[in-house]
Amino acid sequence: MQDENNNPTLEGKHFPILPLEETVYPNKNASVFFSQLDGEYAGAHVYHMLETSGFEGDSYKYLQEAQAINFIYKRKKGEGFVPGIISEQLLLVLIDRTKKLNSEFPSTDNEMCIFYLKKALKCLEARVRDRVTRGVMGKLEK
Repeated sequence: MQDENNNPTLEGKHFPILPLEETVYPNKNASVFFSQLDGEYAGAHVYHMLETSGFEGDSYKYLQEAQAINFIYKRKKGEGFVPGIISEQLLLVLIDRTKKLNSEFPSTDNEMCIFYLKKALKCLEARVRDRVTRGVMGKLEK
């Protein structure tokens, strides 16, 4: 949920939006931000990305509008899950998009990107398999 200024809220509480240290090449300013929700998991669940109108001159031109991605998370206090997407879904979107763009504008860089995105997906699959095997999937256990 968001307040009138598009800041994230959860159960009536407001949370700061902080920039990631990493930037999109060649830009120097942040375009990706995260919300620190109750200090849980260091803010790994709600991300905001500034929209861009494209590449102009020597960098991307970012707009004031942002889009949010909300990842699922289990509350540490055992109060259930907050709905959202999982990392694997986002990787599938990136793989599909890069494949489609590569079919129009082929490059070895795109092919390498697809390869490593698929590799990342396999790494997350291995993590899930391990957690399921150990009986800790969906639990706040290591």
